[in-house]
Amino acid sequence: MLPTQPLGSGGMSVFLTPGEGLWEADLAFVDADERHMILALQIANAAMFVPLGILASASARHPSALRTTLLCAGLSPVIELAQLLMAEGRVVDVDDVLFNTAGALLGAALVTLWTRATAVAKPSGGHAGRDRLFRA
Repeated sequence: MLPTQPLGSGGMSVFLTPGEGLWEADLAFVDADERHMILALQIANAAMFVPLGILASASARHPSALRTTLLCAGLSPVIELAQLLMAEGRVVDVDDVLFNTAGALLGAALVTLWTRATAVAKPSGGHAGRDRLFRA
């Protein structure tokens, strides 16, 4: 996240079309090894947001995979905007936002699955201890 060169001194690449950096035919300058590296970076982007999705969902009073995903989807463009404003040679790519969001969704889904799998049936009709106290 830290700049590797003075702010404002680097070139800038902005990709606003999903998949543009990976699969567009007009990017002849990108060979197969570079495409593989770009795909690996996108998978890393998703993996980076899985723990964020887990933490955001697990810490919520009423966890919701949708709310967690939307929260993380809102954070990702902020990161890309910071990279754009720093103008120090980083690539701003909509694919980063998409893969980050997918990672957050995966993390939130894992919490949802875990919560449902470990849920214990709650007794209906109030608190069991209180009911015992007030029974005559």
